[in-house]
Formats: sequence, C-alpha cells, structure tokens
Amino acid sequence: MKQCVWTLMLAFLLTAGFVSCGQSGDKAEAGGDEAASVPGIVKESADFNILVPEGWEYQDFGNGTVQTYNKSGTFLVQLQKAGMNMTEKDVEGSLESLRKQYNGTPMKKVDMLGLSFYTTTFVAAGRSQTFYNALKDGKKISIGLSGPDHEKDPTIQAVFKSVALK
Repeated sequence: MKQCVWTLMLAFLLTAGFVSCGQSGDKAEAGGDEAASVPGIVKESADFNILVPEGWEYQDFGNGTVQTYNKSGTFLVQLQKAGMNMTEKDVEGSLESLRKQYNGTPMKKVDMLGLSFYTTTFVAAGRSQTFYNALKDGKKISIGLSGPDHEKDPTIQAVFKSVALK
C-alpha cells in the first residue's frame, strides 16, 4: 500500500516542468452538498483544506503536498503546490506530457476554485487517475484523483469538492 502511494506521488511529481498545449471549455465547481454528506473531518495544511472521510488516512508531507486515501489503498486524492516563477505554458505543458505518456483523454480547461485548471484522465500503474493543474501566484497547483470509477464514486467526489486553496 505504501509503495502504491509513493508510486502515485511520483506520478504527481513528474508533472512539473514540461511545455505543450491543450483545449479549453468545460466548467467544474468545487464545494457543495456531497462534501457535507460524507462524514469526516476537514484537515488544514499551509496551502489547502481537504475533507478526510471517516476511515481514511491523511498525510501532510510539509512540502506543499498533502494526501488523503482510504485504508485499503483503492482511492487517493493528492494536492500539491510546487515550483516558482512558473508560467501558464509550464503548467499546461507538464500535464500534456503526462497525458501523452499514459495516452490520456484530450486535455480540457475547467474553471474551479477561482482558477482555470487543465485536466486529463488516464490509466497508469493499473489505476484510473484524473489530474488537474492550474497556476496561482507563479506556482503550480495540482489535484490528483485516483481509484476505480473515481469520477463517480460519491466519497472521492466529496473529498474533491471539499478542496479549498489558501
């Protein structure tokens, strides 16, 4: 399980520092009733607030990266704030590189949390994953969701919708 968490963390870290292009379009909203309907506690780090459902683990790596995941290791949400003096092209390109590497869905742009995020979904290490990258104050904000049917699972979606940036 720990190796799986570290593999996913490595995939997140690989998203830093490449250059390419994407598409724009859809809107997504964070927050809402789903987060309120899942029992748990909201954890705060220096950069984020996130719901940690009952029975899930939470780790703050102290470097702008936090994770919450269920004890069986099937679902994971990771938030990361990294880099400095990054540009929109850097943020977009890092995700495009990951998308190409894992034959992900075409990138699209979604507005949420007051930012414009690039997003793609793919399978890596046998796990379905969706990544979101945005630029805030010269730093890349990354949100990653992983797990079977994570795009519809009510618990992981509640965690996702609970994310708040500081």
